[in-house]
Amino acid sequence: MKLDNVSKKLTRAMQTPKGKTSAYDVQGTVARVEEDIAWVRFAGSEIETPVKLTIAADKGDTVQVRVGNGTAWLTGNGSSPPTDDRTANVAYKTALHAGKTANTARNEAAEAYGYAGIAKAYAEEAKSTTDEINAYAETAGKTVTQILNDGETAGTAAQEAKKDAADAKNAADYATYSLSLLEDIVGTLNWISQHGVYVVSTDTTVVPNKTYYTLAGTAITSPTGNPSENAYYELAGNVYVLSSDTVVDTSKTYYQVTATAVIDPTGDPSTNPYYELQIDEAITQYINTHLSLTDAGLRVTDGSQASVLINSTDGVSIWNGNKQLAQYGEGAIIGDKNDYHIEIVNNRLSFKNGNNEEIAYMTNNELYIPRVVVVDSMQIGAWIWDAISTEYHLTLKWKGVN
Repeated sequence: MKLDNVSKKLTRAMQTPKGKTSAYDVQGTVARVEEDIAWVRFAGSEIETPVKLTIAADKGDTVQVRVGNGTAWLTGNGSSPPTDDRTANVAYKTALHAGKTANTARNEAAEAYGYAGIAKAYAEEAKSTTDEINAYAETAGKTVTQILNDGETAGTAAQEAKKDAADAKNAADYATYSLSLLEDIVGTLNWISQHGVYVVSTDTTVVPNKTYYTLAGTAITSPTGNPSENAYYELAGNVYVLSSDTVVDTSKTYYQVTATAVIDPTGDPSTNPYYELQIDEAITQYINTHLSLTDAGLRVTDGSQASVLINSTDGVSIWNGNKQLAQYGEGAIIGDKNDYHIEIVNNRLSFKNGNNEEIAYMTNNELYIPRVVVVDSMQIGAWIWDAISTEYHLTLKWKGVN
């Protein structure tokens, strides 16, 4: 459905009239639904009363209605919890904003690379000036003072070109990082929209500005895993319905479906059949498969064994299944703590074994290690212990101070 259109309808339906009077609640049954109006029969009455469709409701639903100030509106649906499109609205608007910002980032990147081109031209100009100095010195016999002055000018130009090139690179790197971040956001939103669930529309007439779809199914020859999570569909008559199976039933045929938007829908959407895309279930699935909040902290995963755990005690830790690969916080741990690993805490770099025993460390410009194997040579100050220049001998040589 068009999200902006739905938002406008909800806003109009929920406006409070002037001159409030005492309101009361009453229960009734939905007789029919037309756009944003539900026609409700109250208990003991055969008259259909128009009620603002402030929440989702279908024909036959038992609903709660509030009446007051000459109007009526839905306050509850006892038959089926209403669908809330706000999450889809937020995802849609965020995708639009991310797309616009991505375009801006691309422009900034292009401009930054333009600056890099200018900086390169400055560098080439500086090099050209240096070449000219050499030519003047050889052919025209310029004085030493003139050559030095020209050389100083060339050096200054080269330094400016170097600075401009560095600034341009920083700008290009930042623009590239911004573009990458925004592409990740857009990619997430695309994943959500692509993994929405298609359900048969309950509309009996075409709703203007609403998007309907037709589905084409391809039979899966060897289905595996959980059919309901893998978005496998089953064919009920001429209608594709999302499978509710949690394990594969070998007696069934499962389908993967491809959706095509209907440009000019006609007739009865519920019998053609036309389908609608439910995005809220896809968002729930995305969160369930990528994020989990536990007592240990927030865990982020791509659905495989790899994950990142974030909490206020340890900072950020990287895992492969139950094996911790690294940890970064006030300090850092590199490697599995149950095996040989490196820890950095304050100004101390520690080498530890699987029992968390320190076997070597470096701190305050001092290295402590129980045993060292030097293959060729070792220098201490201006002296070098050399084991390769003479056979079967260890030679101490004076290298001198640089």
